[in-house]
Amino acid sequence: MTEETKIKKALARFEAAISRLETSMSEVGEISSSLDSTRGEVVALRKDREQLLAELDEVRNRAEELFKINHQAAKRIDLAAERINRVLGE
Repeated sequence: MTEETKIKKALARFEAAISRLETSMSEVGEISSSLDSTRGEVVALRKDREQLLAELDEVRNRAEELFKINHQAAKRIDLAAERINRVLGE
């Protein structure tokens, strides 16, 4: 193999390596862009989650209030029914 042939083969291998490197760099850029997009989505999802948790707490508190009000109303109805029964003599 002549010196010129060796140089041509080495240059071909070098160009192939550069091509693979460029392809890899392009893929890294795409992955980085995808990660940035995903990070943005994660931030938005976390904000939504925090808002939903706050709303859930509000709903739970309101449900607890309604339960207490319902319990008080049931007691009042029972007392009223007892009074009515006493007045009617039953």
